[in-house]
Amino acid sequence: MPPTRFRIELGDGDRRVTILNRATSSDYPCLAVDWSSGLVGWYGTPDAKVSLTERQTSDGAHEVPDDQVLYAARTVTVGVVAFGDGRSQVLAQQALIGSLSGRTVRVRVVDATSDTYAYGYATCKWDGERNHLLPYQQGTLTIVCPDPRRLATEPSDAWLLPAQAHGGGVGLSYGASGAGLRYPLDYGAGATDSRNSATVRNAGSAPAHPVVTLEGPLDAGATVTVSAGGSTATVTVGRAIAGGTSVTVDFRTRTASQGRLDVTRQVTATGWAPVPADGEAACTLQATGTGSALVRVRDTYI
Repeated sequence: MPPTRFRIELGDGDRRVTILNRATSSDYPCLAVDWSSGLVGWYGTPDAKVSLTERQTSDGAHEVPDDQVLYAARTVTVGVVAFGDGRSQVLAQQALIGSLSGRTVRVRVVDATSDTYAYGYATCKWDGERNHLLPYQQGTLTIVCPDPRRLATEPSDAWLLPAQAHGGGVGLSYGASGAGLRYPLDYGAGATDSRNSATVRNAGSAPAHPVVTLEGPLDAGATVTVSAGGSTATVTVGRAIAGGTSVTVDFRTRTASQGRLDVTRQVTATGWAPVPADGEAACTLQATGTGSALVRVRDTYI
C-alpha cells in the first residue's frame, strides 16, 4: 500500500506541479502516482564512478580513498497518471507536465517523515493513445539530476551576531565616578558573548556544504569560521556591508554574490570545509556593527 503522507512537487511558486499520492474523483482534474511502477531512483545511490586497479600479485584490487568514491547523476522515474472529468481536463494535466520541459526544476518528494529535494530536468513519455472516453492517461516521468545529492527542505540554521552588537557592551560597570551601576552591564574585555557562536548539524548520509549570508550593517566586513570534522574553513569579506544589503557565500560552488552581482573576488577563504555526514559544525562570527550572519546547512543524502 502506498504511504499516506506522500506527494511529489516539481518546480516552484506559480509554476509548481504537484503529483498526488492517490486520486479520487473528487480530486479531478489532477496528477497522481501510478503505484504499479511507483517512484524509482530517489532513495538509492546512483551508479558509482570509481576506477579500480587490480592487484597483480594478490587477490582483489587496490584500496580506493574515500575522496575518490564518486557517483554519477541521479535518474528518477515516476509512474504518473493524468486524471480528469473528460478528455480536455486530461490533456490539460498532461500539459502541466509538458510545462516542465526546457528548464531545470526543483523536485521535492514528501514521504512520511522524509522531505527532500534535488534539481534536474524532466522528460515524460505517455502511453499509447487512449480511448477518449476514459478519464485518465498513464505515462512515465523521468528526472535527471546532474547533482545527485538530495537536500532536506527544512534547514539547520545558526544565527550569529557581532559580540558587541546592539548595545555597546555587556555586563557590569560602576562608571567613572563609582556612583553606581551603569547599564548595559560590562564584565570587562575578557568577557565572552555566546551570540557570535552556534552549531549547525547535518543528519544526512553525505557531506553538507554551508551557505553563509552576511546581513549589514557590518562596519568593516566580517569573518565567519566553520569548524567540522577536524577541518576549519574561514571566510572573510574585507569591506563594509551596508545596512539593507547582504553578501551570500556558497561553500559548494565557492562563490559569493550580492544581489545578482558576483563578488567572489572580494571574499578571502581558507578552506571550504563541509559538514560531515551525521556530524556537526561549530560556527563563529567576528565582526562589528549591528548586522548578523546566517549559516545554513541542509541534511544531505547521496
